[in-house]
Amino acid sequence: MKNIGNLLFGALAGATALAFNGCETPEQTRALGVLMQLGAANSRNNLTYDQRVGASIIGNALENQAQSQVMVQAAQEGRDQIVINVPQQQLQQPQIQMQQQSYVQQEPVRPQTYEEQIKQLYNQGRNIFFVCNYVRDFDRDDGIGADEIIGVKRSFNKSERITAVGVNYEDMNGKMLKEELIDGNGNTIKMQRYLLENVDPKGRVLYMVFDPQELQRGNYTVTFYEDDKYLGKTDFEVTE
Repeated sequence: MKNIGNLLFGALAGATALAFNGCETPEQTRALGVLMQLGAANSRNNLTYDQRVGASIIGNALENQAQSQVMVQAAQEGRDQIVINVPQQQLQQPQIQMQQQSYVQQEPVRPQTYEEQIKQLYNQGRNIFFVCNYVRDFDRDDGIGADEIIGVKRSFNKSERITAVGVNYEDMNGKMLKEELIDGNGNTIKMQRYLLENVDPKGRVLYMVFDPQELQRGNYTVTFYEDDKYLGKTDFEVTE
């Protein structure tokens, strides 16, 4: 009987060695562990008490070994899966291409000055009326360009030249022109009349020059008439 127990325990011990060294899968290890525990429980007549306790301990150890194998295998499979699922471009050194962008800093839009507005209308061939310092045909071409109208504005001091200008692009040959200066109270300060002869049919710059020393501080209006037909007006201010 003792020999049978020794043989059985030897078989169980051999299975234990196989489990720790030769089992390739957790299932094989767990099966041997279960076998060890069953052998210990069902061999009371063939094994001593110490042998049964040893077999039971070994069986538990084999089951724990199987569980460890499962965890290791799962971790290994998870790591492999992570590597497989990572896109190829993320495994490589990232290459960032910077596109050159050119930024053009736009200048803020500046409102036109009063002088710029008048000269723009003048170049567009509009009938306009305004006040400036003076008009002069610098290039002597018998015409007045926008750059030959100097000091366009609405306010003047008594040390400046003051010239009221009317631009009319109608044929004015043989017409009587009247220009009238009116103060802020409606009083006529100055008036002049003259006959227009040999006028360019494309238009004519008409102007009336004032002596600023004759004008008091205040607001004034200049009106233009052609044969008593109203053409237009312009306003200005004289300061000290």
